[in-house]
Amino acid sequence: MNTTLLSAVRAVCVALLSLPLLAAPGRAMAAPAGERPLRAVVSIAPLKGLVEPLLPAGSTVEMIVPPGVSEHGYEAPPSKLAAMQNADLVVTVGLGLEPQIDKFLAQNRNDKRLALKFADLVGVVIAHEHTSHKHKSDGSCCNHESDPHLWLDPVMVKQFTEKLAARIAERFPDAAGTADEHPALAAAKKQAERIDAIDTAYRAAAENAQVRTIVVGHDAYGWMARRYSLSTIAIAGLTAQEPTHKAVQSAVAAIAKRGARAVFVEPQLSPAAGKRIADQARVPVLTLDPLGDGDWFSMMEQNLESLKKGLGEKQTR
Repeated sequence: MNTTLLSAVRAVCVALLSLPLLAAPGRAMAAPAGERPLRAVVSIAPLKGLVEPLLPAGSTVEMIVPPGVSEHGYEAPPSKLAAMQNADLVVTVGLGLEPQIDKFLAQNRNDKRLALKFADLVGVVIAHEHTSHKHKSDGSCCNHESDPHLWLDPVMVKQFTEKLAARIAERFPDAAGTADEHPALAAAKKQAERIDAIDTAYRAAAENAQVRTIVVGHDAYGWMARRYSLSTIAIAGLTAQEPTHKAVQSAVAAIAKRGARAVFVEPQLSPAAGKRIADQARVPVLTLDPLGDGDWFSMMEQNLESLKKGLGEKQTR
């Protein structure tokens, strides 16, 4: 009896000891890169809303520039920049908008990190002298622009979404093993449909506009305006510097000449100059938000409603 009991105890002990060994192979097998959560960092809020849907479930997306703060001249604290060191993915705009981030990435290289720029993905390069430039090696033409506000143009955003998804699929393959079956590409197709709807709504509003000129807080809307055949009067330049007295007076005169119906201010900048111009020109003050809080679609929809008010509608007989 004792011998039988001892044998049974030994059998149970052996079984218990073998459990970790049986489980170990399962724990050691890492999930495919395209299925495990990714740590992503983006420079500004609009990119968060565009990047996040393309990532695996459980992924995190951290913004360097917090909502409510202008991207121009923002100095991120070291704690914010440190998030990029071990990030799987870093997405910025480019065209000189984020010099502090560019410097950090150059000084803290990480071969496991995928760093991408919106401008590079859609083929826009910084303005330069036409006589000395070289076109890209693939033969495609570059755009001679330095305006970094690409994310306000839905057509550009759709291109960015598709290119970004392709790069994610290439760098972080999933269990399917082929890039063309990657979840990021499927997510990009759904996102592209929503972007197309935004584009269609903007086109309809522009075609039905009573006036085609908008007065804006700073020169952030060039890409969007050109896309929909609108013109802009910018109180401040591309970098949102404080407008001069001459710039204010020029804006007032331009409103009268071109029939603009409103002055648009921005949540991230002082509205003082815009309100001063609006008072002198006797037009209302409306808001256009170039950054939002991390939801690109909501930002664009709210901006569209403001634009409709500022542009008016054609009178139908």
